Amino acid sequence: TYVCDGATGAQGPIGNTGPAGADGDTFIKAFAKVDGAAATPDADRLLRSQGVTSVTRNSTGNYTVTIPDRGNSDYVVQLTVLSSTGLQVTAQVVAQTNTTFTVQLYGSNVYLYRLDRNWYFTIEDL
Repeated sequence: TYVCDGATGAQGPIGNTGPAGADGDTFIKAFAKVDGAAATPDADRLLRSQGVTSVTRNSTGNYTVTIPDRGNSDYVVQLTVLSSTGLQVTAQVVAQTNTTFTVQLYGSNVYLYRLDRNWYFTIEDL
């Protein structure tokens, strides 16, 4: 294959691709999309996931996520809530151990409500 840039004329052939670089550490250790509906059985809550053992709905808007042992509880959990209502919906981690973390979903207008919604999370760690 030859490449011509038009300004300087024809160039020589393109060389072979060099060797792949060293693989770096991946910081994303787990992620999931969670079905938060009250009627969904816990066994069916994980819509998409990797590195996650289970998600259990404890009560309205309260869920415990079980993951393989991280060795400590200093990993980062990032949360996002799918919201299709006029409420301002937020998610908080309210407890965290080596193997679990608990998420609480809230909706608010004037008052604060615990509610069920679909939500997403990513776990990052060294």
